[in-house]
Formats: sequence, structure tokens, C-alpha cells
Amino acid sequence: MGEKQELEFEVLSKLYQASVETLQGILRSNKIVTEPDKADKVLAVKAILTWLDKEDASEDGNTTALLLLNDALTAKKITVKTEKAPEPKPSDAKNKHPPLCHKDFKISGEISDRPNRLSFVSLVRQIEAGLRKSYSEADIVDGVTRAISPTLPLRSYLEGREQLSLSSLRKILRSHYEEKSATELYTHLTNSTQGKDEPQDFLLKLLSLKQKILFVSKEEGAEVHYDDRLVTPVFLHTLYIGLNDETLRREVKPILDSKVEDDELIQQFSTIVAREKERKGRLTKAKVNSVTEEVQNSPKKEQKQKEVREGILWTELQELRAEIAEIKKQSSMPLKSSSDTDAPRRFQLGCEKCRQLNTASSCTHCWICGSEEHFKAGCKQRKRSGNGRGSRRGGRQ
Repeated sequence: MGEKQELEFEVLSKLYQASVETLQGILRSNKIVTEPDKADKVLAVKAILTWLDKEDASEDGNTTALLLLNDALTAKKITVKTEKAPEPKPSDAKNKHPPLCHKDFKISGEISDRPNRLSFVSLVRQIEAGLRKSYSEADIVDGVTRAISPTLPLRSYLEGREQLSLSSLRKILRSHYEEKSATELYTHLTNSTQGKDEPQDFLLKLLSLKQKILFVSKEEGAEVHYDDRLVTPVFLHTLYIGLNDETLRREVKPILDSKVEDDELIQQFSTIVAREKERKGRLTKAKVNSVTEEVQNSPKKEQKQKEVREGILWTELQELRAEIAEIKKQSSMPLKSSSDTDAPRRFQLGCEKCRQLNTASSCTHCWICGSEEHFKAGCKQRKRSGNGRGSRRGGRQ
């Protein structure tokens, strides 16, 4: 059984054994009901239990409330044990029931240098909660000092300080936590991107930055004050620009334009992300099925491709054989002599007579008929094709 459960059982036992006057005094000092003097024991116990349930929603649960209630009931029990104690007067009832805030202020968590240490924002919120519960600044300073790990030099320093104010303590704690200023946080919010984070984690990270900027801006001594009208548009713009998935950005755009509250934004954003993941899962499954079916049908496809390739090769082989036979047939035929060909005759200079006399280079006769009356160009016996190549340039014609 844990310490908290043992404390609950102890408080319940004392609560049922307490007198009506004691219960009415607790109701009155903590303003649990409007008319505590009219409440009997049953109603008083029910009201106190309901109040404990509400305190359970606080940051440290109802542990602090249980401790304070235990001390109040123990103090009243000692008073009741006095033999022949006079009946308390109604005017003295308030003085004989100490208020619950008489208990020392406690911080839930430890201020240390470990990764799981209490965050600065949570620490400041607990300090503000203590102020709302009417704890004095001295009690809060002592409670925060006790929450610091004994291994840190900070605790020794604070314990040696006299008359340390709460504002000075908060400045020292801010320096210890190395907290960024509101301007630095605002710049970080502007330049944030999703990266490898999940979409929901990216949204919560931006929301945390947004709230931290507003919180730090309200701190005493803040250089620049950022209000919600300035931070919220930047937050929405960064969320839209920083998302990796184009489809997700397109679906989230109408929600961001409507300027919904944070809780509604988280709910709708989560719904869109879940729907997009389901769509991608179905597409992936369909692709896997397609690949599986293709793998299963690959033997048949390969067999068909093999048959096609074999048919093409057989056709090409037949054509190649026909070409080889034609080449062999042509090579076996006798070659025609040069006289049987229609190739043009070789070009010869001079007429026949001069060629026989070896004076063709200086021949002045017709190169066709040998006449001295005309040249080759004017010869009536000249064929249309001439000497096969036409007159040589500069030759006698």
C-alpha cells in the first residue's frame, strides 16, 4: 500500500470520528459551503469528501489537501481529549479550527540537473497556485528551496540567503533553467518545421511554444510582451507551412482558416491524420497485393516471353539461311567478261590512224571518223554517248 493510500485511510478514520463542531469549523475556515453552521455530521463529511475530489484535479493531486486536513483533524482531536472541557462558544469556533493553509507549502517534483527534472513552467504554475491559496511568500520560498536537489550548489546558495523575495527567487530559477526569452521563443516558433516528428507531435510542440511565449511575456521584467492576437496567426501559419505532407496541408487549411480553439483543433487535426494514415495504408496494401500477384504470375509471363523469343529467333534463322543460299547461288554463276558488260569504253585520244602511229597526242583529225574536214563535235557518225566521258577539256574537237 502506498503512502498516499495510508494517508487517505487515516484522514477518513479521523473524519468519521470528529465532532460536528470540528467538521463545521473545517467547512467554515476553507469556505467549502456557504452555511457551515446548519450542516450536520453527515452533510459535513460529504461536503469535505467532495472538496477532496475537486482538489484531486490539481497539479499534485489531493496530497497537499490530505496532509493539511490530517493536521487540522489531529489538532482538534487533541483539544477534544481535555477532561471536562467547557463547551466552545460559537464566537470562539473559528479560532479553535486552524485553516488548512497552515501546512507548509510543497512542490510536486524535484529541481535537479537530471533529464526528468521538474520543468520551469510547471514550477512557476505551482508557485502561482500557492499564492492563490493564500500561502505567504516566505512559505513558498522555503517550499521551493526544499524541492531543490541537495546535490546542487543552488540549494546551498538559497539556504544561505536571508530575506529572499519571491521575485528574486524566480529570476534565479530562470537563470538556473537557462530559459529563453519571449523573443527567442517567438523566433523558434516562426522557424519550426515538422522534420521527422509525427504530425500530432508537431502540433503539440507548436502549441507548447505558443503557450510558453504567452506565459513568459507575462513574467516580471519581460522586455517584449506578446499577446494572443500576435502569436496565434504565426502559430497557424507555421503549422500549415511546416507540415511535410501536401495532402495533409490541403485538408487542414479550412480548419486553420476558421480559427478554432486549441482543443477543437487537436481533435479535428487528429481525425484528419488518422484518415490520411488509413488511406495510405490501403494504397500500400493494394500495391503489395499487386506486386504479389505479379510475382505469382511471373512464371507464366516468362514462359510466354520465352515462346515469343524462340519464334522470333526461328524466323530470323530461316531468313538468314535463305540469304546464305542466295549468296551461294550467286557465287556459283560464271563472271561476265569486260567486253560483255555495258561499262563505258576507256577514253582514248586522237583518231584510229594517229593512235596506230603513236601521234594521238597531236592528232588534228576527227577522233571518230578520222576526217580532216571537221572535228569530233561536228561528226555525223558521232554517237549520242560520244566517247563515254565527253571531250577532255582542252582536247581537239
